[in-house]
Amino acid sequence: MRVSAKDVEEVLKFLKSRGAYVRNCKVKKLSDGSVAIPVKEDLDVSLIKELPAALVSESCYEDFVCGTLGLSFKDLLTGLIPEGVLRRIPSSYDVIGDIAVINIPEDLLEYGKLIGEAISRVSRNVRAVYAGGYVSGEYRVRELKHVFGDPVSKTVHKEYGLRISVDVLRTYYNPSLAEEHRRIAGLVNDGELVADLFCGVGPFSLHIASLRDATSYAVDFNPDAIKCLIESIEMNRRKLKGRVVPILSDVRDFLRVVGDGVFDRVVMNLPLEALEYVPAVSSKLRVGGVIHVYLISYSVEEAKHLVSNAVDPSVFSVVSVKRVLDYAPRKYVFRADLRRSS
Repeated sequence: MRVSAKDVEEVLKFLKSRGAYVRNCKVKKLSDGSVAIPVKEDLDVSLIKELPAALVSESCYEDFVCGTLGLSFKDLLTGLIPEGVLRRIPSSYDVIGDIAVINIPEDLLEYGKLIGEAISRVSRNVRAVYAGGYVSGEYRVRELKHVFGDPVSKTVHKEYGLRISVDVLRTYYNPSLAEEHRRIAGLVNDGELVADLFCGVGPFSLHIASLRDATSYAVDFNPDAIKCLIESIEMNRRKLKGRVVPILSDVRDFLRVVGDGVFDRVVMNLPLEALEYVPAVSSKLRVGGVIHVYLISYSVEEAKHLVSNAVDPSVFSVVSVKRVLDYAPRKYVFRADLRRSS
């Protein structure tokens, strides 16, 4: 649609309100001083009649510079893959540093390259795309398959100004927990001694050290995770007020050599198993100390029930149980805050 330059804003506002404007294309200034606005090919001409006649000059045909602004990666896949397949592809994906990870059903991996290319077009900083599913194996990492871009798995992810080293193939990291990492760090007081069990690449410990003059013992059995944490400590050294002590160990072995009543706070982010470790952790916590334990449940009521069955009420009081994020259809990750009372 060709309009005079002075009428562009008014006409654009009208077209956008009717869904007629091609949002990923830029308007184009023509040689006679007028402006061409891209509209959808199936535009209902009756819409034009709603505009004051003085605003519209005439229709025209022009080539436009079009990008992906305002489009989702699934918009870009429309017409390239079957509609039934498109409906089964998730609408969201994780971006970790410059690597994207999306959960594609195994029988749809043949479309992985097209999906990866579409993701890279809407997330311009992404240079590699991996498809994968649930966490598995002794090191609790996601099973991933490279589908597009550079075959790299190591990256640096930024979270609240912190630089976190991550290897998506060899370590576990969930960018959706960024606010949770910061929230827990904000609860810590200066001088606390914290045990960050099943720490992975150490985001909880890094956040705590960035906010508080506290010491966190970050414990994990995965050597690649501890290596990434050591790299992150070095990258963030100037930003850390507290100390992070990386420890490569099985959590049970670590707890066996730690004295009783040592820690002010314990973080256990291993939702499928963490509740099982509460009895072993309880004696290592000072009276008045807090455990933040993560678990999987269908509802807050069920989560409270699971926690109540796992702890000794004469030793712990349940301060709160809060939903943190989605885990699977109708299943969620909850955080239970437990205080040692005796």
